[in-house]
Amino acid sequence: MKGKEHFQHLTDLMLGLTVLGKEKVTPLVKELIEKGTVEKKHLEKLLQQLSEKGEEGKKELEEKISELVKKVASKIGYVTREEFNSLKEELNKLKDEVEKLKNK
Repeated sequence: MKGKEHFQHLTDLMLGLTVLGKEKVTPLVKELIEKGTVEKKHLEKLLQQLSEKGEEGKKELEEKISELVKKVASKIGYVTREEFNSLKEELNKLKDEVEKLKNK
């Protein structure tokens, strides 16, 4: 395999792992090993490292999306679940106090 093709396969492998996950990239890894493009031990190590980086990237992306959703919700006036529950609790306390006052 030519150097450019080899580089393209590795690039595809990295991109695939990032986007698709380990399960979908494994067949590509097996193909590269069978063709003798890369030694098995090196490719397995790379696959593990990419998998870890992919998980880190996924967590980062989830955190960024969560923060963005919170900012947008705040700007348009939506209350968070936490705020809602707090208000609900306060309302229930007030209802209890009103009932106590009625019964006096």
